[in-house]
Amino acid sequence: MKKEDFKDEIMYNKTEKKVLIAAPIGGKKQYSINEWFNWIANQDYKNYDVCMCVNGKHRLKLFSMLKQVEIKDIHNQIKYIHRLMLVNSDKLTVIQNITFSREKIRRYAVKEGYDAVFWLDTDTIPANTRAIEQLLQHDKDSISGLYFYKNSKVSVIIDKDTHTNFSMEKIKLLVDKNEICKIWGSGYGCLLHQRKALTIAYDYDLFGEERTDDFGHSHALEQAEVMRWFYPMVICKHFANPDEQEKINKYLGINNHKINKEQSLNNLDGKNESGIKAKDQGMDNPEGDTFQDVRRR
Repeated sequence: MKKEDFKDEIMYNKTEKKVLIAAPIGGKKQYSINEWFNWIANQDYKNYDVCMCVNGKHRLKLFSMLKQVEIKDIHNQIKYIHRLMLVNSDKLTVIQNITFSREKIRRYAVKEGYDAVFWLDTDTIPANTRAIEQLLQHDKDSISGLYFYKNSKVSVIIDKDTHTNFSMEKIKLLVDKNEICKIWGSGYGCLLHQRKALTIAYDYDLFGEERTDDFGHSHALEQAEVMRWFYPMVICKHFANPDEQEKINKYLGINNHKINKEQSLNNLDGKNESGIKAKDQGMDNPEGDTFQDVRRR
């Protein structure tokens, strides 16, 4: 694709596609929630909304807290979180909670007439602000960005030929050529779905506990003959919470000091310069962190 064609495609997508940025949340990933809000506020794509489905034992508190969040973005828009709740989810497994939450979001997106859902987990943050544009430009029903299992060089992309994790060698070749590639499946931490991919349900009964929500749905897409694609130029940082990070570091032989939970949040000195404003400052979340009072650049 020539540069001028790329630019024209971006302009088309900016004006035509209505995108829902979405994630399930269940009380385990608030350590990076401010990073997530900040990225949304500063990303370049204008025609979007934000949706989260809360689940698990902390769902009522999370539901209340999300009501107090507003995002003032670089386009001078004020965005509020469209909140969904997975009721009676206290005793469900993690995979059940995530699967049913994704299905609830999918149905909401279809009902409300969104053209695409950008699945973005709250601990998976794109390295640049043009991720939505970059995925839309390829006009695929299902296309994933790139991220790795935490503190590793193992991608969450599954090679369609080997059914193993996509190798670094193949990733580098794609990056050098700025190309996309067909894959078997991927993690759903940074993934854009549109058209037929949005019609495929997240069916726990289809794959149960044997496969996670993302690989299970990749299998469902395969059965429905929806091709899955991968674009490595959309790369993300995969955050770990401080306690988990310390365990990973010990396993890898990294002697980093223990990170305080509060240190994992942005700009705690009060000089915040990014994307969210909490109407009620200093809200405690279920893990003891806070949604901060911050503003966009």
